[in-house]
Amino acid sequence: MPTFNVDFHSHCQGDPVDDLKHTVQEHLDAAIAAGLDAVAITWHTKVFDQPEWIDYAAERGLLLIPGVEVNLNGKYHTVVLNVQPGEISGQASVEELRELRRRRGDSVFVFAPHPYYVVPSCLGRKIYQYPDLFDAVEWCHLHCRTVPGMINPNERARRWAQRFQKPMLQTSDAHSPCLVGRWSSQVEAEACTTEALFSAMRAGAISFEPESISLRDTARKVRIVAWDYVCGAVGVGPVARQKKLKKAESTSTPRPKILANSGR
Repeated sequence: MPTFNVDFHSHCQGDPVDDLKHTVQEHLDAAIAAGLDAVAITWHTKVFDQPEWIDYAAERGLLLIPGVEVNLNGKYHTVVLNVQPGEISGQASVEELRELRRRRGDSVFVFAPHPYYVVPSCLGRKIYQYPDLFDAVEWCHLHCRTVPGMINPNERARRWAQRFQKPMLQTSDAHSPCLVGRWSSQVEAEACTTEALFSAMRAGAISFEPESISLRDTARKVRIVAWDYVCGAVGVGPVARQKKLKKAESTSTPRPKILANSGR
């Protein structure tokens, strides 16, 4: 059975939160150059909505899967793959995501990105409350092998995956073209289609070689994130617009909160 090289978490120009300069075409060309067979574009809070690039990718032997990194219950980053605009909101509630799964079944794939990192938008132990929502959990490349297992965020994610018999996948979470496919996973599947890849991943036919991020790549990531939040602090750019949108939504339609898991 063939093995396909995939990267299912990445960002480019068009993302309403990160002010990224590289275009969709540059993103896809980078994925091809990196040797990927499939890539997902997962803008923050907005479903990738440029289907013409799916054909562009296909003509070059690359499967492009539209996705989104939603703020679950208005806060917690959650990646949803193979969705169309209008199917799920950027600030989706648990109930909305569960309804999407009921309606679409196995044709969508949901995973928890970097859940145990010390950032307010990460799911953390809240994923224990809703294991049925997630097909997998991400092994984040922002790691250091010397961190003890008890506090290592990736090892904590691994323990969740083992408990609930879910697969782990490594992604690039790329915010620049030079990082697309830099961290990826290998899926053993019958064909390079969303159906076959999702089915294989759920069956555990996925592997990856963990690799720590370099200081140079870390600097790139920090620069991008820092610039976004500086802009947000002074009230300009995508981050500021996103904060205003969240504030408007919270005053009009209250979202149910994810409660602390008192049993853990």
